[in-house]
Amino acid sequence: MSETVSETVSEPPGTALPRVDGATVEVVRSHLASAAEEMRATLVRTAFNPVIYEVFDFGISVYDSGLRLVAESTGLSRFLGANDYSIRKGVEYVGRENLRPGDVVL
Repeated sequence: MSETVSETVSEPPGTALPRVDGATVEVVRSHLASAAEEMRATLVRTAFNPVIYEVFDFGISVYDSGLRLVAESTGLSRFLGANDYSIRKGVEYVGRENLRPGDVVL
């Protein structure tokens, strides 16, 4: 089983992903995870509600433009599936055609 992930995943014609070395993948992964943790820390630090800053009753996730999870912070495990549902419903409500680069859906 010497196949790599990029060799086993079939992409539609014209959408092949470039090959990226492992070090670059790890740097990008770490950066995204760090961004999610910074979002978590900012929310806890600035919250006025003890449910947020004491119980950590929230979930922080980062998604790409294809609504695929790319990073998340620690939080209550019940948000793992809820964030996926919520982002899809939020984008459906706003309309993908109304979103531009740099927009954030909360």
